[in-house]
Amino acid sequence: MKKQVLFLLLLLQMSVEVFSQKIVEKDFESIFKKNGFVGSFLLYDLSENTYTAYNYQRCLKGFIPASTFKIPNSLIALETGIVQDETTTLKWDGVEREIKNWNQDLCFQNALKYSCVPCYQAIARQVGAKKYQDFFKKFSYGKMDVTPQNVDMFWLEGKSIISQKEQVDFLVKLYKNQLPFTKRNMEIVKTMLLLETKPNYILRGKTGWATNIIKAGTENEKEQKNNIGWFVGWVTKGTKVYFFANNIEAINPDKDKFINARKSITEEIFKTLNIL
Repeated sequence: MKKQVLFLLLLLQMSVEVFSQKIVEKDFESIFKKNGFVGSFLLYDLSENTYTAYNYQRCLKGFIPASTFKIPNSLIALETGIVQDETTTLKWDGVEREIKNWNQDLCFQNALKYSCVPCYQAIARQVGAKKYQDFFKKFSYGKMDVTPQNVDMFWLEGKSIISQKEQVDFLVKLYKNQLPFTKRNMEIVKTMLLLETKPNYILRGKTGWATNIIKAGTENEKEQKNNIGWFVGWVTKGTKVYFFANNIEAINPDKDKFINARKSITEEIFKTLNIL
């Protein structure tokens, strides 16, 4: 009887927390348009328990996580012992790739910094589909579709999806050390995510970029590729902590413009909200 009462009280507490969260919708369309993209933005103020959103319904829509998955993947790599810490060396496989920073041995810290896809693919093959599936039963990270056949690609293409709301919720749990990983490993990943340290704020985060063909090109028609861009993380400013997830979308965009917009849109919104 006591267990039933405790369970009911826990459910009540969770319900109160969920319904007490406030969602404030803001119009940041001009910022997205100025940069040439459509998308959505979600911010969570931890102390106020308040979400600030642009295009909130889209913030609930699932998209392929792309390289933002390197955050949970780093935790899994540490937890399984595939890497020991941020200084562990990941050996280059000798294959020359377009991104020059990938064509060398990298410490784990720099593998994340340079978003080294082949480094994390090698880790994924060591983890294996079964262990991934076991981990995904222990913590919530969207809906990941991992099999032995796609184990080194499931976060880059296919059916795996995560929403901006789910990204933010995951980061909050990481920040609070509430994920099913050792505190040591969570602290290592938080350190690895550091992007900027300024006098008035600290920024942590990870970008992501995925493409999928929506219409194959013919002899007289350019191939159509839909691009999804991410920037997720959190800003610490004094005693305040703001978690964010920015997502942009475009068909066949200018590469450099698309890469830069993920962060530049976020930074413009931060300035509008007096966070930066």
